Amino acid sequence: KNGFKFFPAGKKSRKGVFICSNQAIYFSEWKAKRYMPVFTARYEEITEHRLAANELFGRLVVKAQNYNSFEILGVSGPDLPNKEETEVAFEIIQHQKQ
Repeated sequence: KNGFKFFPAGKKSRKGVFICSNQAIYFSEWKAKRYMPVFTARYEEITEHRLAANELFGRLVVKAQNYNSFEILGVSGPDLPNKEETEVAFEIIQHQKQ
């Protein structure tokens, strides 16, 4: 995901895990019998983060200093992060940025 716009029609999302540590956030995919990092940003490298939420979904977008960005779209459904988990991830980043 690059920027704060939604995926264009036809683009596929990626499955993986979102990890919040004390120093950074990570998104990793399961490949070759281990998790491989796809996106990493230390909290001090995060230049922008936004949450858009309504009763159906939560959308978290994080932008780092190197202009890479990452998006989680939480909607209830099989194999998808839910809205509440997406909101908690935003709150963790918000707290770490203070």
